[in-house]
Amino acid sequence: MQANKRPRLESDAPAGEEPQAVIRSEKNYISEGDFVIRADGTLFRLHSYHLKRATSSFDEVLLHDMSGSSNGPGRSDENPFVMDDDVRSEDMDALVWFFYESAYKCGDIPARFKIPTWHSILSVAEKYVMHQVARVACHALDRMNALSDVNKVALWVRHRLGHDWAYASLRRLIAREEPLSSADITSLGLHPAAHIASAREQLVRLSLGTQLAQLQKKPVPCESCTCTKCGRAATCFNGVHMCAAPSGSSWDLSGYQLSEDEYIAEDPGTVLHFFTCPRQLSPPISARIPPSALMVDSVVAFLDLFEGIEDAPPPSASRRFTKLNTDGDIFIQVEQSIFQIHSYHLIRASAVFADMFMLPTGDNALKEGSSVSDPIKLDIKAHDFENLLYFFYDSPYEWLPTVDSTTISMWKSILHLANMFDMSEVKEMALHALGRDGALADVHKVALCVEYGIKRTWAESAFSRVCVRPHTLTGDEVAELRPATVAGIIGAREEIIRTGGPTVANIERIVANHFLNGDTSPGG
Repeated sequence: MQANKRPRLESDAPAGEEPQAVIRSEKNYISEGDFVIRADGTLFRLHSYHLKRATSSFDEVLLHDMSGSSNGPGRSDENPFVMDDDVRSEDMDALVWFFYESAYKCGDIPARFKIPTWHSILSVAEKYVMHQVARVACHALDRMNALSDVNKVALWVRHRLGHDWAYASLRRLIAREEPLSSADITSLGLHPAAHIASAREQLVRLSLGTQLAQLQKKPVPCESCTCTKCGRAATCFNGVHMCAAPSGSSWDLSGYQLSEDEYIAEDPGTVLHFFTCPRQLSPPISARIPPSALMVDSVVAFLDLFEGIEDAPPPSASRRFTKLNTDGDIFIQVEQSIFQIHSYHLIRASAVFADMFMLPTGDNALKEGSSVSDPIKLDIKAHDFENLLYFFYDSPYEWLPTVDSTTISMWKSILHLANMFDMSEVKEMALHALGRDGALADVHKVALCVEYGIKRTWAESAFSRVCVRPHTLTGDEVAELRPATVAGIIGAREEIIRTGGPTVANIERIVANHFLNGDTSPGG
């Protein structure tokens, strides 16, 4: 990962060099944006907020613009911020997609055709020190099975992704038969590669020593021979000649360095030499015999890949949104709070807001919401709006492939506003988050399905479980549901009992007849 550095500017081009012909990106030249970037002959326009949110690498050029220059670097097509030469236009497309679109697209397992996109995101994030962006890219690539064991361990070390994230890959890397290659060492980095190589040697010695200990218990007849290392008589055990000091010897082994053909036996103070029996064509002990899982775990447990590595990334960013962003173009008042945000996100998500911002104003009249003294007022709860802004600004930075109990109320809040303002894609993502197994109690999931007019398939399994569980609806559960839904559950439970019990075919038929039958309208 590179350290912060001064960004390249258009003026950095060598003297006498012809300016490169550039075109505007068809997809990612956002007219509402305030910062222009050039990558591989293509101009991109976006909101500088997202760069500030992701990294400090652009602070120098962005702070320069805040000093009062209206045509500073990145503020016009003629003077764009220039990415490094190895950043391709498709890499920049991927980064802009992450900022603006990934919140709408990231499921538990991203589509495999997005693998190149996430590789591009990771590449740019590492180059420009976008710690959390890189972490999310790592998680996405992992969920798509796009990382080798070596790459996964390398990313785990670079981005501090948590011990469990790469534990299985680390075990396989240490236990595999083939040694580390030069490519592996380059990917891992010198310090982690050295530690892994040491752990692999330790595992081989441990495996060989265990095999030797087993051979001591199975002596077989053999012509006597002499140990070539110490001159004592050796004994053959299944094709391996060994010699050892008698049990209870007084050898002082403190500070003694074992060579490759030595092993400390179980008897205290005993060194055991071993070498292949001259009468044995192939040795019966081998490093090729896979080590046990217990051996691998014992070696991994004492492995510290972070030793000697400095400048660790900070921990994951917390959920946050600064209410007054100095580069937002619209002011919105919700209850007693005023938010300065980018209208682009509301227009992108909702036809309701798109129409609102297109309303004409009178001559010389300031557009409503253009100043803090004349904000657009929304009759909603402030905490609901803050959660919606989390979706727009922060959710791309947080990878939540499994149920997180701390986010349930937040996603319910997002669902509420998405339904109110006709944000169909936002609503779809909220339903995805709330629809994971275990995210919601069955009755509550059924209640939400009815309240927001969601397709029956979203909560059909929850409805079925309520109908076949041993206990009936509680008073609190009845209060949470509409009368028609309560009647449907009661009727379904009774019919299941009368018609032979909860068989699969029986449940499917009865649930189809009773769930949302006459109770399909949202609201109320």
